[in-house]
Amino acid sequence: MSELPEGVREAPWDSRVLGKAAFEITAWTAAVLEWLSKTPGFFTLKVPSETGKGSFESLGFYYCDTLLEPACNKDRFKGYDDDRASVSKEYDLEKILRIVDGTFTHDRFHKDRNLTEYCADMRYKYWLIDLHEQERLWAFYYGGDSEPAGFWSCDERGKIVLHALAMKYRGRGLAKFFWTKGCRMLYGSGFDVLKSSVSASNLSVINLYFSLGFSIQNSIDVYHRFVSDGH
Repeated sequence: MSELPEGVREAPWDSRVLGKAAFEITAWTAAVLEWLSKTPGFFTLKVPSETGKGSFESLGFYYCDTLLEPACNKDRFKGYDDDRASVSKEYDLEKILRIVDGTFTHDRFHKDRNLTEYCADMRYKYWLIDLHEQERLWAFYYGGDSEPAGFWSCDERGKIVLHALAMKYRGRGLAKFFWTKGCRMLYGSGFDVLKSSVSASNLSVINLYFSLGFSIQNSIDVYHRFVSDGH
């Protein structure tokens, strides 16, 4: 592949699921526009929510989701403690992966009418496998249960990237105890500020972050674009 213009990066995490070249657009320049006009593949564009949309849509980009970015300083964090909740590096990866099915219904891949639910679920499973290999994945457990109650993960900057509870543990008011364990673990690892990203439609997780002392720092609109080899 020819050299990418500044403002474009490859997205191999999307390419392996879609079976085609995938890219993220990080800047909107004349060079990027020219490159887009002659390049097939799958494209993701993230822009501040207040940005005007007409120019993107005229080039085939279509809206998929709005992301909110909560953040919390260590001294503002409000924890909820339950000694029965724990976070651990000991887990069966296959059991963690099974939690994914039917869980991430608010994300842009599940909302995109051009993508199947299977494809969207596989994207998260591959991501969890990557996090496992990077040793950035943990399991939640509750009481004496041997089955994982959920999972928690972060990137190298301490950003909370993927988390979920297994079906059995949802709707019981337990999430705040598990998130408390995960956040305290990261604060204890040297991160003074924790950040995350959540779909604006995922009200239960947004409210969970609010209850822990997080506040919304940013709002991002996400667009997709598919271009076949024949354009």
